[in-house]
Amino acid sequence: MTRAITWMLLACVVIQSAAVRAQDEHRQPSETNLRTSLGRGERIAIELTDHEQLTGLVDARLNHGFELLLPDADKPRFIRYSDVKAVLDPDTGEVVSYPVNSADPVDSRWVKPVLIGLAAVGVLALLTGGLFPACLFQSCR
Repeated sequence: MTRAITWMLLACVVIQSAAVRAQDEHRQPSETNLRTSLGRGERIAIELTDHEQLTGLVDARLNHGFELLLPDADKPRFIRYSDVKAVLDPDTGEVVSYPVNSADPVDSRWVKPVLIGLAAVGVLALLTGGLFPACLFQSCR
């Protein structure tokens, strides 16, 4: 009787550990930021919000989306980040992750030239005693 209970407990432990391993293998899809995770030349499959599934190579990453080289297309297709519903495994078609749509990055390339220009106008105004800006709109004598 003791031997039967021992074998039964051992069988329960083995079955439970197998179930835990199987559950670990079936992972939940994660979230990913497409703006930072895509690499040029990477083979991906995606599902769009209109349920269209595309598989191809990432060509160029831009601020609002990326270009996808499709096997049967002559030129790359532009895909907006906000149009991607899921990232799929290119071979099996299973959902790998769901994209996180973050706000578009602020383009701050204009800040430095504007500040330099304002500083230059301010320095010229101080050096000329305020005549420099006035000379732009009237004759300076």
